[in-house]
Amino acid sequence: MAERNLTDYFNSLYLAGADVRLEEPLEWHTTIRIGGPARVFVSPYSVESLSEILSLLKREKLPYKVIGGGSNVICLINMRVLLFRLGI
Repeated sequence: MAERNLTDYFNSLYLAGADVRLEEPLEWHTTIRIGGPARVFVSPYSVESLSEILSLLKREKLPYKVIGGGSNVICLINMRVLLFRLGI
């Protein structure tokens, strides 16, 4: 079976309760306004949706990073992992 691309999980992440954006400029989400696009950018709506999304990511063995509220963060250009912003 072919490995799924990160973008293939868009609907699952959205239905789990999150704002999901593809190729989102990270400069919009960091306090120093630096960063290239994230392939998939996720902002959970609640603690419950965060828990459900993390379970999905672990089950599917998907790479992810958490950037918190975006302060003291410098994001690389073209990050190819799923990124979370926690503003719950």
